[in-house]
Amino acid sequence: MKAVLTVLVCCLFFTEVQAQVKADTFSERFFSFLNSYNNDTLKSMQGFDFSFRNTAIPLRGTTSEKAFEAYLFTAVRYRKQYRIRKTIDAARRSFLVEEQGAYPRALGVAYPEFIFTLTLDEQGKLGALDIDTTKNYPVYRHQLQEQSKRFESWRKKKMRQAGGLEKYGDERPEQLDIILKEYEKQR
Repeated sequence: MKAVLTVLVCCLFFTEVQAQVKADTFSERFFSFLNSYNNDTLKSMQGFDFSFRNTAIPLRGTTSEKAFEAYLFTAVRYRKQYRIRKTIDAARRSFLVEEQGAYPRALGVAYPEFIFTLTLDEQGKLGALDIDTTKNYPVYRHQLQEQSKRFESWRKKKMRQAGGLEKYGDERPEQLDIILKEYEKQR
């Protein structure tokens, strides 16, 4: 009887460890694909009833899928990278994440932090992604708005000096990188 009980306890422990390893692997894969802007793979990780919530930019009459696609588009455009600063709750897959990007760096604004919570559905797919702001978000938002006004003013001045939109009006990510680097050097 004692041997059977020991085996049962070991099996339960092993199952719990396996579940935790799977969760960590899923989270690592998710952030890896997010940082490489791998939209197709991120889409394949999503469950049938995928739900996306971002408290910084609330959904406005759109589906979670479309909102997540828009979120990824912005990540690509501003070359955002997501760094896990701390695991808040491993069991819930909740992380404090720093959102690094070319835009806030060029503007001299400290990177914002968000709380990412990944929820898996019964099939082990991403059922929900919740991105929540932290207490410092209002300060970040205010600084970003103020510095964005300065950047846009500088950009319009450069467009007038250049005689048009060819360089400073180009919104492609690679051209925006060049413009932001130029702005960052003169700032």
